[in-house]
Amino acid sequence: MERTQSKVAGEVQVPASTRDGRVVYVSVTAYGEAAPGLIGYLEQAARSLAEEYEYRELFSDVLRHKILNELRKAGFNVEGVEVAVSYRCPVCGASVELNPEAIVYVCPYCGWSGDVFGRKVELLAWHPIPEEDAVRAVISASGRRGRPLEAVLKMIPYWIFPVEATARYKARVVYEEVRGKRRIRREGEASGTVSERTLYPFVARLNAEFYGDREMCGNVLYNYKKRPPAPLQGDLAKRVAGHVLAPEVDKEDVALIVRDRMEDIMMRKAKSHAKRGYPRAIDAYLYEFSCDVKVGEPRLVLAPYWFVTYEWRGSIYSGAVSGIDGDILKVEVPISPHERAFRLVGAWAAAALTGLAAEFVLGTREAGEGVLVLLLIGATTALGLARSAFAEAKVRR
Repeated sequence: MERTQSKVAGEVQVPASTRDGRVVYVSVTAYGEAAPGLIGYLEQAARSLAEEYEYRELFSDVLRHKILNELRKAGFNVEGVEVAVSYRCPVCGASVELNPEAIVYVCPYCGWSGDVFGRKVELLAWHPIPEEDAVRAVISASGRRGRPLEAVLKMIPYWIFPVEATARYKARVVYEEVRGKRRIRREGEASGTVSERTLYPFVARLNAEFYGDREMCGNVLYNYKKRPPAPLQGDLAKRVAGHVLAPEVDKEDVALIVRDRMEDIMMRKAKSHAKRGYPRAIDAYLYEFSCDVKVGEPRLVLAPYWFVTYEWRGSIYSGAVSGIDGDILKVEVPISPHERAFRLVGAWAAAALTGLAAEFVLGTREAGEGVLVLLLIGATTALGLARSAFAEAKVRR
């Protein structure tokens, strides 16, 4: 975006509805010589041209060049133009800054919640626990060591879908049959029907990964069943608006993903069901499988999440706490010198015992695949202990 050193000739902010229906403010600043009628012409050009484009197109240079050309054609001596776009709250008219991928937001001025097209959307939310409680939980989990540095509250959006699934299958089951000291592999047939009725939570963000994300998902589902969230409104809405991670994925797209994932879940459930009829089942192979998945109307929920950092002996550690009930999701804990020494001794002992066991097996002249498996297990154990001894921190859940 070019910006000249000339003085500001005129500034306007006009409401507009983009071609794809989004309710926005378009702010335009023109640089050059001020002139009578410039402001009015600038407002008209900004509004009419903005309504010709979709929201994403407003962030390119096309709109800026169009407005600049229109002003020059009208005879105004303008050297440059800057354009900024923000959403417009349909209730209080405030300008709300959002990332281009956002589809739902909470106005920080009046607490209104809705989509980018100006339509009301009901959000559910839990009251976040106080910051001091989140910090206290992390420091306690670290062994009461460390100095708190920062605690950041985020309201993470989840689509929670009610799901019902029924699957029918036919499978070939591989199992073992014991005859004396021999084990013989056999195959058998199995068929049946499995069903599932559940709630499926899905983070409504394009980048859904954050520290303790899996644990938070389980915590949200647990609390949704035990202590459901209430509609977001009033003072709570205004208080948490600045902490909301705006949803970026709509329910139609998520419903397709949930359907596919439920089919995978039902496939695994069908295999497990098929193996139940065979006490020594090894695996099951489905050769017929049909699954009916019904995805109900979801609720959009904001779940409070605290990310806490603390310092201990010059190093920085992190912790994640559910802002719903204060449960520790995941926390980095310093490793003490004694624990490091213990792990190194354990690594040495595992390597030594593995070597002795391998030497014994080889001495019996009955070495085979068993000794390779033994060496692999021992080496893996020793390496894991050695690596953990030099890790910066251990993770506690």
